Amino acid sequence: MNLKNTKVSSLILMEVLGEEISKIIESEIDKGEDGDYVTVDLLVELYEVLGIASEVIGKEME
Repeated sequence: MNLKNTKVSSLILMEVLGEEISKIIESEIDKGEDGDYVTVDLLVELYEVLGIASEVIGKEME
């Protein structure tokens, strides 16, 4: 697999992971006061890091 294919695969996997993170965040928020908001905070940060990484990889591919 060449570098471009690896970057494309990484972008796809980051997108899938981002979608799953969003689902977990929504699920915890829907629990109201019983939600695990420490986990939500960490997942939001991870989601933001994934977004930045995707952006950087996307720019590298241009």
